[in-house]
Amino acid sequence: MIETARKISPDTPVELSLTPPETPNPVHINARVIRSDKIEGQELFNIGIEFSKIEEDNKNTFLKFLCDTIYKLS
Repeated sequence: MIETARKISPDTPVELSLTPPETPNPVHINARVIRSDKIEGQELFNIGIEFSKIEEDNKNTFLKFLCDTIYKLS
């Protein structure tokens, strides 16, 4: 889920560029919006996305970032 300042309709393709901590280069990801909900009392939206493509040379970097994040949350 991503928080945005504008609503993005479901099925809209999006391109993300994320730079995980301690990573010199951004990870480029193609995704698709699967839901968009207004946050009550705010001018923000929670956007649910589904990853559709991660550049091959970025997969390991992104997977390590996800695993580290999940580990910190548990």
